[in-house]
Amino acid sequence: MNKINFKLAFKMLVALLSIWLLIHASLLQFSLLINLIHHPILLLAIFILFLIMVGINAWRWHKLNSAQNIVLGWLKTSWITYISTGFNNVLPGNIGGDIIRTYFLFKIAPQQKSKVVLSVMFDRMIGLMGIFTIICIIAIFQLRLFNQDENLFYILLFCAIFCMAGLSIFLLSILLPKKIGITTWLNVNFPNKSWATSVVTFLEAIRAYRNAKFIILECLSFSILIQLCMTITIILIAKMMDFPPIHPLDYLIAIGVTQLANLIPTAPGGLGIGEAAFSNTILLLNPSIPAAYATIFLAYRIIGVLVYLPGIFESTVRHAFGFKRN
Repeated sequence: MNKINFKLAFKMLVALLSIWLLIHASLLQFSLLINLIHHPILLLAIFILFLIMVGINAWRWHKLNSAQNIVLGWLKTSWITYISTGFNNVLPGNIGGDIIRTYFLFKIAPQQKSKVVLSVMFDRMIGLMGIFTIICIIAIFQLRLFNQDENLFYILLFCAIFCMAGLSIFLLSILLPKKIGITTWLNVNFPNKSWATSVVTFLEAIRAYRNAKFIILECLSFSILIQLCMTITIILIAKMMDFPPIHPLDYLIAIGVTQLANLIPTAPGGLGIGEAAFSNTILLLNPSIPAAYATIFLAYRIIGVLVYLPGIFESTVRHAFGFKRN
């Protein structure tokens, strides 16, 4: 067994072990998934919500690409976003989609690699900032939710630190002069050096976002909107499976924590890890209402795979047989 296969086998083992522990703790009940097919209208609404989230995500990335003068139409951006989001559900760490997007853009804009990397990186960062921001906003009005448990307080502290860091960087980009002189210094002191040229190109790409502050704020609002859409989706799934009523803010916090947990590259798509984070967060917020909450996020994951499966299949077949998309 080579190293890659060993890592994949290990990650699958972690996922299976996590699922087994959730079942053993009565936090996951596969029998509840049958209830989904008894509500076809709500199921259709959830499919539509998934596609709406893809559209919002695509528009956010399209705005970031436009700021870098990366020419990529919204329809093509939407298709790449759709495929990459699908791969997020099956590749370890929930960041596999970023690799897919980078790969596609490298083929489309091979002369703009620094801009491409920064575009994908900024899209990921703004997506995370949407999570941090919405948790901090909830804390402003409902701080008691995070005082119920030490772990919840640490989650809030973690989000607050990143929000303050993001705000500080944003304010510095406003207060600092438009040209600091780093690129000039590099060009003068390290002429004809390939590494210096790469750094200069990357700094110029960053400057493009410094000059597009309203686009950054607009993209952050898109990230928050995606979190709200996810919350609505989760609430509909919980309703379909007859879970006890939980406050929407609790679901919103749990979704944010779950997405952060899914980034841990220990299982394909964070399978099992995300479900554990979701159920434990709900139970911390609602200790008096025990239920198999991990089943809700597992259902969310399964529906997502079904939504994205056509794109994953088409992309895999096309690359396997060398077909080209116009």
